[in-house]
Amino acid sequence: LDRFGLGSEDLARAHPGLVVVELCAYSRLGPWATKRGFDSLVQCASGLAHEHSVALGRLDQPEHLPAQFLDYVTGYLAATGAMQCLGQRSSAT
Repeated sequence: LDRFGLGSEDLARAHPGLVVVELCAYSRLGPWATKRGFDSLVQCASGLAHEHSVALGRLDQPEHLPAQFLDYVTGYLAATGAMQCLGQRSSAT
């Protein structure tokens, strides 16, 4: 989005009251910063799929959680953080 002038810094300059939530799968600075991430890939990279298969007693291959759990939790936390920012801003005025 940065190359289109829609990065968080550009948006903050154009709209100072805007709350922007940015999500990164692995970190903005580490060696995987440019890698794309989605739930099943992150489940494998983090070891969660392996631990889930151990819990199920299936040690022959990793077993993903039955739902896109990490995507749901990430979205929930991002939305909660944005709402907290809006709530703090409205209570400060």
